[in-house]
Amino acid sequence: MLLYSVIIFSQAKNYWKSRGSKLLQAVYGEEFDNADYILNNASSDLWKWIEQAYGNVFAETTYLDYIETELDVIVTLVQMNTLPQLQNHLKGAIRVGATEEQVKAALLIAHTVRNTFLNKSRL
Repeated sequence: MLLYSVIIFSQAKNYWKSRGSKLLQAVYGEEFDNADYILNNASSDLWKWIEQAYGNVFAETTYLDYIETELDVIVTLVQMNTLPQLQNHLKGAIRVGATEEQVKAALLIAHTVRNTFLNKSRL
């Protein structure tokens, strides 16, 4: 039973890695190979985690497609104030098929939420 579980986990891990790489390539486009090289050489553990996160979470399309996922990531990154990642995902949203209007709407929502909470925390 343990061997069966290891085999199943190994297959799932390979599936997540493949699915994660596919989404990373879709989001980052031509920049993917450079990011792959840099992250893999800087920290192979970090790169493995990123592949797993993209493959197991972000690439899951049961509830959200790639466009909706990227728009959600944009809103989240605005809240986190992470400009480098935000810039990559703004481009990534367009690469996976979002329209400029959808990206602008996500940014508007994100900034409205952020400003609302920032203003309330100052009271």
